[in-house]
Amino acid sequence: MAGFPKHWPDTCPPPDAEPANGVVYRICRENPPAVGDFQSHAELGKASKGDACLRYGLSVFRNPSEARHLTELFPKLGKLIFRGELTAEHGKLKATPARTRPSHMTWWPFEKVERAAAFTISSEG
Repeated sequence: MAGFPKHWPDTCPPPDAEPANGVVYRICRENPPAVGDFQSHAELGKASKGDACLRYGLSVFRNPSEARHLTELFPKLGKLIFRGELTAEHGKLKATPARTRPSHMTWWPFEKVERAAAFTISSEG
């Protein structure tokens, strides 16, 4: 049975996260994606002032245009948009919108999931 890393906080992913499903978009720096393109802030050692559980998830978007806009605002995030088709076997997903990013989601992949495998370079957005 698939599971999440033991070192994650007990409430991570949160109870209202649902099985991953559908098309999402991820900002990446490399094609093909480098390991760091699919690592969480926690894995990269980046500090965060927000919810600790969100640090263990990956930012993805339902709307490719939002991801593209973010690459223009913050070029160091990356300039490439990858499209992924997630299923329940990939982990959990929760809508975590912001005012300017209403389609933002947080994806908590299962421990053994090869994260980049479900993604290809996108021509959308």
